Amino acid sequence: MSGIARKGAALGATIGLVAALVPGTAWVAEGIRSTIRGEATNRLESASIGAYVEVVGRDVTLSGADKATLERARDAVRTVPGLGEVTLVPQPDTLPTATPTPTPSATKGTPRPTASPTPTPTPSGPLPSVNAILFPGSSAKLPASAVPEVERLVALLRSRPDARVTLAGHTDSGRTQNVRVALGQERADAVAQALVQRGIPASRITTTSEADRLPVASNASAEGRAQNRRVSVTLSSGNG
Repeated sequence: MSGIARKGAALGATIGLVAALVPGTAWVAEGIRSTIRGEATNRLESASIGAYVEVVGRDVTLSGADKATLERARDAVRTVPGLGEVTLVPQPDTLPTATPTPTPSATKGTPRPTASPTPTPTPSGPLPSVNAILFPGSSAKLPASAVPEVERLVALLRSRPDARVTLAGHTDSGRTQNVRVALGQERADAVAQALVQRGIPASRITTTSEADRLPVASNASAEGRAQNRRVSVTLSSGNG
């Protein structure tokens, strides 16, 4: 074969080889681009980053979000195998919205000062004396005949919030000393309970038993013993 023939055959083979390789080269490039786009998109979705991915060759353009979001997107995709350059195209900043000028409200007039109520003065002065409350026999039950005196005492204590009351239970000289002490206390407690039931605070009441130590009459007669079976009432000022 002549030299010219050999050169012609070689040129034809080269042209055929190029023709055969070009379609394959385009297919490989498209596969790489598709792989990069798919991997980048998956990483952004996994990181919950909303950005659009565009691939040209091996280079990626990220867009569709603000600059800070796109910077996060770049960090997420920068290690994708085969990735080239990464370009960020942030969305334009939103124009600031003008703050509406507040409408001036009518100035309310200065409120008129309210006069402070004059405190009601607490009653003062000497406290009145209160009759003793009598009990029958050896009983500690408050008799019905004593209710008017109890009501009077309640009214007096309500009118004098500063007053305190001491109730002392007394007995005649019958029975033993221990019984007399206990009976005197029970009588004082019975009157105290009647006061509390009518709204007088227990903190204003003191009870004690004097038994037969302070008789007001002789225990030698029935009349004297009846006067000794009593609860004496003593009022005092809470400020005193």
